[in-house]
Amino acid sequence: MAPDVYRQEAIRAARETLAMAAESKLEGSDVAPLFEVLHKFGNADVVPDLEQDSKQWNYYSTMALAQLPDGAGIPALIQIAGSDAGAKGNALEMLTQLSSQYPDARAALLDMAQANKIPPNMWPYFTPLLAGDQYHYQDTPSESSTSTAKLKASTSAYVVFGNQHFYTAPDLSSLTTEDINQRMLLIDEIQSVTTDPAATKALQQARDLLAKRTAQTVAISP
Repeated sequence: MAPDVYRQEAIRAARETLAMAAESKLEGSDVAPLFEVLHKFGNADVVPDLEQDSKQWNYYSTMALAQLPDGAGIPALIQIAGSDAGAKGNALEMLTQLSSQYPDARAALLDMAQANKIPPNMWPYFTPLLAGDQYHYQDTPSESSTSTAKLKASTSAYVVFGNQHFYTAPDLSSLTTEDINQRMLLIDEIQSVTTDPAATKALQQARDLLAKRTAQTVAISP
């Protein structure tokens, strides 16, 4: 109700509770709401926390980095994606999710594609993200609407490591004609710098999915 007043207190409480979870003192708890607090109330000052947490919560931490305001988490995502860390693949996915919005995420993705630093088995995961899907925590206060629950039923996933629950879904209301065109251009750019057959297949599937969503967007437009 007064986030500017209690921002630091909220961040401190989230940090302390995550530290307890990391020490197995909250066995069986889903810590997704804590990551939501960090990305909603934090900025660049929580990036080191999220980088450290990626060792135990690879999805939650990279999702939070991707949702920090003004792209504050992108440098950390680029660093993780270029490392041998366990969250490398997750960081690549988040950079793909952000690539149509932030030029530095776009440039990093293109550079890695051109240098053949994206494993073939990762490309299928990029298809829905290039077409507008975004990662969401499954069980947090902001993800409790009826429409969200319906989306979760068909796209939800669970990772035993870290007890992580999440889903991906597009926001068709934000897929404007301009955004779709930008995504198509990005797909063409990626295609121009890679000859990986897995990439070619995933990119064509992303084009097809965008074309389908274009029709859906037109159907729901006022």
